[in-house]
Amino acid sequence: MKNVSLRLSDELGRVLDELASTRGTSMNALIGDLIAEAAGRPALATSAAPRDIPAGLAQDACRFGPEAIGAIKGVAKQLFERDMVATGSVVYAAAARLVASNPDPERGGPERASAELTETAQRAVDSNHLELGIRLVEEALQPGLNPKNRRARNLLGQWLVRSAQRDGDIGKYRRAADLLVDVIEYDDHARLFHGLAALAVAESEGDRTARSSGLDHIDKAMRRWAFSNRNPTDRNAWLRQLRRLSVYEVSDLQESLREFANENSGWGEILPAELLDRTAEP
Repeated sequence: MKNVSLRLSDELGRVLDELASTRGTSMNALIGDLIAEAAGRPALATSAAPRDIPAGLAQDACRFGPEAIGAIKGVAKQLFERDMVATGSVVYAAAARLVASNPDPERGGPERASAELTETAQRAVDSNHLELGIRLVEEALQPGLNPKNRRARNLLGQWLVRSAQRDGDIGKYRRAADLLVDVIEYDDHARLFHGLAALAVAESEGDRTARSSGLDHIDKAMRRWAFSNRNPTDRNAWLRQLRRLSVYEVSDLQESLREFANENSGWGEILPAELLDRTAEP
């Protein structure tokens, strides 16, 4: 494999990210496929790369018991590198089952298995497999593993909000609010997503007190996110969340946050026109 560094405009990056999400593939794999198509050599596309794993690795992974764990993870890693994220996640989950039953306290047990499932879920979501990541992290929180896994609860809550922003499922917002309430003191993004979930639930129930509380969490989290931040990727993500507030008719809050970002972030000026609602955004 040859590594190539690319510079893309923010807008083109957003378009490619949307396309990768639609296809259920990673950005790297998408770009490789598009280049192969443009060159008229579809056989060289990332998706057309050889799929099999080394026979020796397969032999080691076929063993019964804890001694197969490392090899099984090796198989999963190679599958991820080939952009076979769904299959790789299944293999990682199989390894986690062996980890859970491994009697060695330094290398196995339910809590370690929960942590490894959570890490696999993060990899899946990073590769634009949101729903798969949700299922993996739900498994990490099963009673037989570690239902108190704070990282898993945090990720699941945030991902449920992202999923609900796509399909409007109020039940996902309720679950997210319950999951995130325990971690908002540790993570400002958890506070933001908890506020978004609580706001959506409050709107559906006509609860003005809960609505005010949700907006307060959003306000605090958005200000902390923007403060002294110079990352252009964060700027786009921050604006995306700010635009989504348009459906709740909180233009005063949106304008206040825009002014705060202009005064305290390193993003450059955010114009009023940039607050226009873009409901089609991912």
